[in-house]
Amino acid sequence: MALLQQIRGERAQRKNKPPFQCSLFTRICTLVKAYGLGNSFVALLDQPLEQWPVEIFAHEPVPNKAFFQPPLFALGTAPEYQVTMAIIAAVNNPYLQFVHSPAEILLCGPLFKLNPALNPELLGRFHFLTLWQRKRLRGPGRA
Repeated sequence: MALLQQIRGERAQRKNKPPFQCSLFTRICTLVKAYGLGNSFVALLDQPLEQWPVEIFAHEPVPNKAFFQPPLFALGTAPEYQVTMAIIAAVNNPYLQFVHSPAEILLCGPLFKLNPALNPELLGRFHFLTLWQRKRLRGPGRA
């Protein structure tokens, strides 16, 4: 009887599948399409932080994390595909999976350099500008 219960328990565990999450490509491609991002945006990723537009940092107060629910799959044109792949290649860090806006894409690299150990809950809940400013104010020695 114990063997039968064990088999039933294993089958029940297999039925509990984790929820489907969209891929990194789908997330970034959706943002590229929604905001009309192009090669000029990709060029910003290569520039140093000091040369970025002031509008990114001029939020008073810091913006809230915008709601963003990407579709399960993204269909993009050839230029959108190229921009998406260029963004993924340029940023190339784990925080990119949590971006909800173009400003967060830009801040993804600097935030990862300041603090590469942020937990996923913080990244999903707070705007990257908030996390970046908080870390800069606290200094390198404090979390």
